[in-house]
Amino acid sequence: MLPLIDVLFACSVAVVERLKSFLPEMAAANTQLDQQIESSPEECNIENISESDERVIEMVSGTLLHVRVNVIEQIYHSFAAG
Repeated sequence: MLPLIDVLFACSVAVVERLKSFLPEMAAANTQLDQQIESSPEECNIENISESDERVIEMVSGTLLHVRVNVIEQIYHSFAAG
């Protein structure tokens, strides 16, 4: 079995390599988004939702935390019962 430090180093090297390929893609996407915002700002306004929009994500304050607590409680009870 490898020492923990070797495992952590290997993981960090893998993360750095993934970041090297991801960051240029993110920069290109940001440039494309900036151009789209300049050419049609109203189309990119996330506050402007029409009835024809099929996919909409609505943020409800506190809901995610509530869901996480419920999931943790369910996992706990399933292990306690089993």
